[in-house]
Amino acid sequence: MRLASVKECPTSPKLLTFDAGTDLVGLARDELSHHDHFRYHSNSIAIESQDGRLVITGRLPSFYLKQVLQTVLRALPEVQQIDNRIDVVSCHGLSSTQDSIHRSART
Repeated sequence: MRLASVKECPTSPKLLTFDAGTDLVGLARDELSHHDHFRYHSNSIAIESQDGRLVITGRLPSFYLKQVLQTVLRALPEVQQIDNRIDVVSCHGLSSTQDSIHRSART
């Protein structure tokens, strides 16, 4: 397995280049572990990949973080599609879950 390389440029942010054979899930996990919003939430997020499609599941405390997560992952090289199945959970209880969304769609 080859890892993505990070190229440093003194006047621009880090650029990620994607080598064929790089583990897309590993690259996504690495990106989240260094991101200010997800550094402490990465254990509550599961990521699966198949042919450039990322499926993300888990729980986050706000819709904002759910959307930021999707934006961060979409910027990764080789990501063609994201299936965002994150549940939003507030400190007051569940705000939305996949089960409640499916139940309301059937009624």
